[in-house]
Order: sequence, then C-alpha cells, then structure tokens
Amino acid sequence: MGYQENKIWKRLEEICVNSSELGNIIEMCDSAIELVKTIRDTFPDYTLHDETHICNVINWMEQILGDSGIEMLSAGECSMLILAACYHDVGMCYTKEQREKELKSHRFTEYLEKNPKEYLMVKRSKETGEEIPKGIQIEYFRKIHPQRVDELLPENWEINTVRRDKLAAICKSHGEKIESCKDELLYDGFLETDHVLCAILLRLADVLDFDMSRAPHILYEFQKISTTGNPSAETEWKKHQASNGFKLMQENRTLVYRAVCEDMQDEYTIMNFLDYVDEELENCSLKLKQYGHAKWKSINIPKKAERYIERRGYQTGEYRLTLEADNVLNLLMGDDLYSADVTFIRELLQNALDAVRARRAVDYRWNWEEENQIIVSGWSDKEENQWFRIDDSGIGMDEPAIMNYFLRVGRSYYQSDEFKKLKYDNKKNYDFTPISKFGIGILSCFLKGDRMEVSTRRFNSGEGIRFSMKGTKGYYSLAVEEKGDQGTSMPCADVEEVENFRQSVGTSIAVRIKEPLSNNIGSSLKSYLCYPDVPVYYKKGAETFSFPTEQELMEFVRKKKEIKIPLPEEFLRELCAKMPEIIWEEPPYICMTCVPLDEISQSPFISGAKFTIGIVEKHNELQSMVIDGVKIQQELVVSLKITKSLIEVQMICTTVDSCHDMIGLTEFEHWYGDRNDYKDLKNLFLRINSDEVHVEAAISFLVNEDLNKAMERFILPRCDSGAKYINNNRVDKAYNGICVETAWENAYGFEESWFEYTVLLLSGEFQPALGISRENVRWFPMKAAGYIELVGRKIFSGGLGCQYPSYYGNMEYGRFTDLLDDAEFCVQAEKILECRSGVSIKDMKDKMALSSGKEEIAVTGFWDIFYDYDEPRLYFLKIFKRVLLQTEFEISWDFNRNGAIGYFITGMRKTPVSAVEREFLPMTFVHSFNNNTTLLTNADNMGRCALNAEHPFSAWLMKNAEFLAIRYKSLWKRIRKNICLLDSEHMKTEIHNFLKEIQKRGEIYIPDNVWVKDEDFLERF
Repeated sequence: MGYQENKIWKRLEEICVNSSELGNIIEMCDSAIELVKTIRDTFPDYTLHDETHICNVINWMEQILGDSGIEMLSAGECSMLILAACYHDVGMCYTKEQREKELKSHRFTEYLEKNPKEYLMVKRSKETGEEIPKGIQIEYFRKIHPQRVDELLPENWEINTVRRDKLAAICKSHGEKIESCKDELLYDGFLETDHVLCAILLRLADVLDFDMSRAPHILYEFQKISTTGNPSAETEWKKHQASNGFKLMQENRTLVYRAVCEDMQDEYTIMNFLDYVDEELENCSLKLKQYGHAKWKSINIPKKAERYIERRGYQTGEYRLTLEADNVLNLLMGDDLYSADVTFIRELLQNALDAVRARRAVDYRWNWEEENQIIVSGWSDKEENQWFRIDDSGIGMDEPAIMNYFLRVGRSYYQSDEFKKLKYDNKKNYDFTPISKFGIGILSCFLKGDRMEVSTRRFNSGEGIRFSMKGTKGYYSLAVEEKGDQGTSMPCADVEEVENFRQSVGTSIAVRIKEPLSNNIGSSLKSYLCYPDVPVYYKKGAETFSFPTEQELMEFVRKKKEIKIPLPEEFLRELCAKMPEIIWEEPPYICMTCVPLDEISQSPFISGAKFTIGIVEKHNELQSMVIDGVKIQQELVVSLKITKSLIEVQMICTTVDSCHDMIGLTEFEHWYGDRNDYKDLKNLFLRINSDEVHVEAAISFLVNEDLNKAMERFILPRCDSGAKYINNNRVDKAYNGICVETAWENAYGFEESWFEYTVLLLSGEFQPALGISRENVRWFPMKAAGYIELVGRKIFSGGLGCQYPSYYGNMEYGRFTDLLDDAEFCVQAEKILECRSGVSIKDMKDKMALSSGKEEIAVTGFWDIFYDYDEPRLYFLKIFKRVLLQTEFEISWDFNRNGAIGYFITGMRKTPVSAVEREFLPMTFVHSFNNNTTLLTNADNMGRCALNAEHPFSAWLMKNAEFLAIRYKSLWKRIRKNICLLDSEHMKTEIHNFLKEIQKRGEIYIPDNVWVKDEDFLERF
C-alpha cells in the first residue's frame, strides 16, 4: 500500500483547494522515497528504512489519531504529517562525497569532543594513516541524521501549506527531546498547524513501527547479518524478526504488543525496548497536553503497551550472572585479597601521585615546579582514635567524578575514556601512565578504618566539595561550598588548620583507624614510596620528614659517580705493622660508586641508580709454598658490613691452597700430618697463616658529606631492616614512585666483600602487570623486560631479571616483534649477548660478513626457557639470544668432536623468519648440516636445545602449523611445549596421542614416517 492510499492523504485530498499543491507534495514525497532507497549504501546492516517504513509510520499516525482525530486535521497538518513521515530518515542518505565531507566537518569534531572513546580511536587511526573505523562512521552518521534533513530539503520551496523550516524542525525533533525543540514547534494559526502534535505523532509512529516487515528473513540471510561482526546490528534484526508488532485497539484505546521468541536474550532485548516505548508514550501524552493546541488535548494516547510474548523452547526468568554487592565488597576488603592492613596507605599514595601527575598534564596555569606536593600526616584525636590523612595538590574531583568513579567500585577514572582523551590532548605537555587501574583501592581504607572524610576541589570547576563515608554501606552526605552548603570540619592534626572546604585545588582524604595497624605509618611510607617524581612529606607531631624524589636521586648520582673515603690512619698503621710483607701500590681506601641507570639504559622509561661500596686495594703477591705440586698461598681477605651509622671493615690474612680453597691448621694437619717433613712445613704454614694478622675498623658516615647523604637519604630508608646490619644486595623495582618488587643479587648467600643497592625506576609504557591487589608483579611488557635485563647485564645485576611463571613456555618467536623492531635495543643486545664464550653476536656478524665457515655456538637449552634454574637470573635475555640467532644466522646442527649434538652458524640468514617459525619457541627447529632425516632430538630433555627440522615429524608439524594453531588451539599449545620439555619416552607417547587425535578428526593426512620411534632419539648429549 502506498502513502496515497492512507486516510490522512484522503483527508488532504478532501480539504486541499489547490490541485497544484497536491502535485507538489506528491513530487516531494516521491523524491524522498527514491532517496531513502540509498540508505543501505551507508547502512547495509540496518533494518529497512524504505517506503514500507514510511507507510507504516503514516498508518500509526492514523491509529493514534483515530477516525475522529483525522477528521480534525487541517490541510497544513495533513501535509506536514505526510512529508514528515517521508523525510524524517532522509538524513541517513549519503553519497560518497557527502560522507567524506561530513567526516572533515566541524560537526564531526564536536561529536568526537563529546565522545572520548571515539575521539581516541579516530586520532589513533589518523596517526597510523588508517581509515576512520567503519563502526564510528556509521554510528556518527546515524546520530546526526535528524539534523541533516534541513540540508537535504530543496531550497526552492513550492508547498504553501507547510513551512520548510518547521518540517526540518519536526524531523529533527524525532532524534531529540521534545523540550529541547518546543520553541521551534509553536502553533501556526495562519496555516492552522499544530507542530507539537506533528512532532509527537512522528515520534510515536516511528518507534511503534516495530515488526518483522522491517527485517525480512530472506534479506537477513542474503546480507549475512550474523557474520558481519556487528553485534548491535544482529541484535536489532533478531529483535524485529521476533516481533509481531503493536496493535492499537480503537474501541478501548489499548495498545497491545505481541512477539514470538526462541531465545531469552531476544526477549530481554525486546522487553528493554518496550520499557523505552512505555516511557515515550507517557511522556508524549504529557507533552501534548502541556504544549499542544487545545483541540488536540482530548486525544487519548495509551500510557503503556500490554505485552504478550510467546516463548518457544525456553523458560523466561532472570537467568544471568549477577553480583551480590555486599559479599563482593567484603571480598575486595578482606584479608584474602590484601596481605597487609596498611595496604590502604599504598593505595592512597598511588591515587595521590596519579592526581598530581594528571594535573601537571592538563593544568597549564599550574606552577608544577613549586606547588606540586603530597603531605601525609598521622595523629590521635581527643577520643584516642588514630587518624591517617593524605593531602595532594592534584587534579581534584568534581561531583560527577565522585559519583561515576570514586564511589563506583571497579571503575577507575584513570582508565576511563574521559581521562584518556584528556591525557591524549595534553601529551605534548606531559605524558604519563597512571598507576591506578582497577578502581577498588579505596575499599582498602576499610580494612582497618571505619570512617573516611574527603575534601576536594577540581582544577577546572572550582567547586569545593566535602563528603563523609561511614563504612561501605548506606548513603553518604555530600556538601558543595558554592551551593551554600555548610559542610563539616575536615579532620586535621593541627586544630588551627581545620577548614570545612579545601580552598586550593586538590584532594584531602582522612581515614579513622578503628584497630591498631600492623606497621606504623612512617615505616609503611618508607616501604611503599620509592623515589617518586612528586615531593612527599610526612608530618608527625612537630616533625616533618621529606622523602627523596627521583630528581634528587638522579641529580646526586650523576654528580657523585665516585666517592673516596680514606681508611683511618690507625687502621693503616696497624695493617702495616701486622703485615709488613705487604707492599701497597697506594693506601687502601673505601670507594662508593654511583651508576645512573638512565645513562646506560637507552630508554626514556628507565632511570634509577646502583650504589656499590667496597675496598680498593692493590698490593704485591704474598707468601706461598708448594707441597707435592699443591700451592699454598697467603691471601688478604676483606670484609665490609654496614650498620645504620658505620661502615665496618675487616682485613684478615688467611691461607688458600689450589686444591682445597681456604684451609686452617686443623685441615693442614689432616692433609699433611703424616709427612716426614711435617714439622718444618707446619712452621712455614704458621708464618703464612698467623692468627695475629687481623685488622678491623669502623668508619662513620659523617667522615664524608657525600657518603653521609647517600646513606642517610637514599640507601638506609630502603635497606634498613631493623637488624644490626642493613640489607645487602637489595634490588628495588618501582613504577611511578611506588615499589612493585624487591629482589636480591645473590640467591645463595650474601657477599661480604662489598655492599650493593640497586633501584630501578620505571615509567610510561614500561608499566608492569600487577595482580588485582597490586602486591606482586605478574609480568612486564616484552619491551620493558628486554630493556630491564639489558641494564642488568650491563651492571652485572642478576637481581634485575624478569623471570615470571607466565613467561615459561609461552615465549614463541612472534611475541618478540616489538623488540626486534627496536633497532637501538637490538644493537645493544648484539654487543652484549654471546654466541659462545668471548664472542658476541655482533662479533659473529662481523666475522660472517668477511668469510663463511662453520662456527660452533652455545645455545641455551629448552629447560631454561620453561624453568629458570640457571644463574645469573637474566631469564629474558637467554631467550632473546635464541631470537637473535634465529633472525640473523643460518644455523645447523651436527655431531661435534665429542659425538654429541652441537649447533653451528654456517652463514648469514638470507630470508625473513616465516609465519610458521613465529608460532614456535625461538630456534625450536634447526636444519641438519648433513641432511640427516633419521634423528629427531636428544633423548634426555635436560640437554635438548632444538629439534631436527629435516625429521619427518618436524617437517609435517611445520607444514600444518598454521592450521593446527587455529583449528586445534589447545592441542597445539600442548604439543608445542611438550616436544621441547619431555624426555624421549614421554615425548614419544605425547606425539602419538596428539597424532591419534588429529587422525581421528580426519582433516590432515599423516604419513607413516611421521610417527616417531625410539631410534629417533639420541641417547647421549
């Protein structure tokens, strides 16, 4: 049925006195109908917006009006309703040129400004030279289509009963709230047209056209809507296909809806839409009475739709995952998540540091250098309640930020699109990556706290806000100073500084602690804070302690790379008296070296320092004797330990023999007591190993100003454990000023000849992945791990190793792409990593460039890739060495001179690493030097470094790798791991089980020689 067969058109024909007017309206309507046929060019996945939809909309206008209402329509109202039905969706019609122009328009820029997620996606697409994502284009074109009607209406307007601007306004109104455009829809007494009525009828008729006629099944199948990757489009189609539509019973004005659903999700989607329809019905009925002409206020618009849904094959109900809010809150606040009740201090510190950095990025008026700070205080009130308070000069919060993020568990402002957009726009000013991630940290305040007080003022809104939280249940009181609220005084250690509202930008949080904490506030701050780039102060009573910043640390170590402290004169005199045979090249002295890590890391995301304190001493060779070819040597052993105020130095003369290391008189008598010349030997031994040769001294830090500053300011706060001697060989890893991990240089005991402390400061994209409680590192990004271990190798620090269980066995070649694309990193790695002892990868490349040959290399075994048992613990670089070898060289295996499998470089690699090779661990397969096809690998898994690429099983597995990785993902991961890890007996069983499973599926042919046998494994290695 066409639009000219509807009752409203018939009514227009009856009352329109100008036949040419009808002709102009027909021409306009036909033009619109042709135009909407092009909607699918831009919206191929959308339900139909064609002539059927236009006629359905007019039909629904008629049903809402009823016959008596249609009789009341003026010519102007009839014309307007018909034209509005025809033109309300023409804004969805675009030519290619119009789409391109629209995406360059100011309107699109404004749209992106209001939609942070889309803004970021578009910006990143432009940076990479890619097209704006189709999904963003489609959604934008849809949202602006009501506004575009005005642009597509003809300028030469020849219809006298309808004003062009009012038609555009009515079409625009169906995508907006009635209130926002009511002033444009006033009653036109001259044309006798109620524009509010027309707008409401269009609005309701459009949403009530909801049935399968707009989503025919044949078109759904033809368009393959289910495979478009657009879930919202598929949901919309399925919703329409299940719908039998609305029907308005004229006798009692009851609106009935019917649908047949075969899926609970479809029913849920329909019910949500019906809720929206009910809301529109009620609102439009109210607005018509409020804004419409008097003659239309008697129209009875149904207030809601009666729902009749037939369910086929399922039971309706709230069958979905839900959260028990109280239990989840208890879980997120419990001991099972956090190991320490002082964790809230770390969480509040992290939030404060993020807030200050965020303000630095976005507030151009702020004097960062002078005004950024965080102040922590602790005190007891009159009732003996303990309080903790933290004040920051950061970005602050407004009411939406409090409602949407601070009080929304699991939603972090710093992970929101709103903040990411703000950060992106200001990255040239100051780019940083926030620590905050999960949006649950604030709950930790109630581990031992029972009340939280907050005072805040956002940097750009200026409103002072106070609110109080008493526990995690119920509602909280919020006061805004600029709205005349009084608020309550903010708890404070100094009663003279009490104020109801913050007057400066930033946030203050005070927590009342109901039970004693397991650790005091000062110690907790020292434990968590690790050289932040923001000054942090701790006030306790009249005292204020400032924590060292990253800037302070780096300035010191860059200027004081070596600090020399002479040993006491008395110590040296005693040393000379007791050891006259020692001739010093120069007097021994204490030396502290400071290595700034940013100067050796070659990465903007790494800084920090390594401190080493040791004794520098050079002397002549001491006494020795040879007994039966065994040399017994007098040696000077130096011991150095550090207390909280002293460096304790000992020099002991001892004896070492070339077979038994250090020996004493008891050992000497045991080994040499039965000799005839024992007496003479013993006298000589005693002269070499005199017990009197023992000298010690204690040197105060105060003897050297730089030493004292290094110890008091940088080392003691991190290494003082409360014992007599401070921790030696400690390695701290920190991200954005918060310590995330502590390791130790020596896993098997502490070296006492020198002291070391290393702190690695990370920032930016080198953010570690932390557990939900943020108490342990799960892994580092690949590039971060590479650079961290490169620093570790340069400063001989195994404590900087990145060995995490999530890496073990999951380090296929393809995961190293970012590092391989980093030319600077690869240059450094090639200079440091060795093909064999004393020969770096760079050396080997230079050698191979000059001449070809067969050069044996040392390869880390698979066992070390799965389980990091070797020392030093630079796990990541051991794997990357295999990556570089595979990338740069042609490598073959052959039997070496010991009859074991050896690995040899035979030349430079001429082809890129293939997609198949990228699926495996680096160097999983190596070609045979002599085209040996019978041997697969070592029988013993401990010595296995690679598999023979020529073996039939290897060749078959590589040939089918891409298919197996997609089709049999679980089986694929398992076989890829077990061919490297298992011994021959278990490996053969695993391969056979894998092949049987593949054979059972019948998708890949498996030749007989692919099935491995015992003789395919080499028993020696």
